[in-house]
Amino acid sequence: MDQINISETLSPLYNNDHESRIKALFINIFIQQNRIQTAYERISADISTKQWLLIGMTVNCPEPKTLTRIGQLMGCSRQNVKQLAEALAAKGYIKIVKGSSRCVCLELTEKANLYYDEIYNIRKEFLDKLYGVFTEDELITLYNMQAKLFEGIELAEKYAFEQSGSRKQGSEKELAGRS
Repeated sequence: MDQINISETLSPLYNNDHESRIKALFINIFIQQNRIQTAYERISADISTKQWLLIGMTVNCPEPKTLTRIGQLMGCSRQNVKQLAEALAAKGYIKIVKGSSRCVCLELTEKANLYYDEIYNIRKEFLDKLYGVFTEDELITLYNMQAKLFEGIELAEKYAFEQSGSRKQGSEKELAGRS
């Protein structure tokens, strides 16, 4: 089977004007995410990449480790976190516990800790392959650029929220006008 070189294919897009470069960068985010996820899930036997992310964010989340707070770290909704957590709880990796004031919290089990220890060398090798193409200075630059992209994501999220609110209000007015 022919392997398409993504960089060569998208290069003409990137080398045009500013708008084309932005589109190419945006496309790249999704392609990279899909390819990394697919490759990682080949070596991660029991849990998906998103489940792995949930475990990692649970480790790094300050107390209380609520579904909402973990969702904020992951960039997804509380409901998505709950679905992932329920799947992990069924496999014995996480406990879902009631916190104070009606919040739901997550706790890692011993099985999760053993899994992390077991897959450590495989995960390390995977990450070494993924990021081994960069010099140390390039890694620092990449991290800083990703941090800056988070600033842009926050602006885009605010814009999307505002747009969804104005479309909803417009739809409600339109429906009221039909009555």
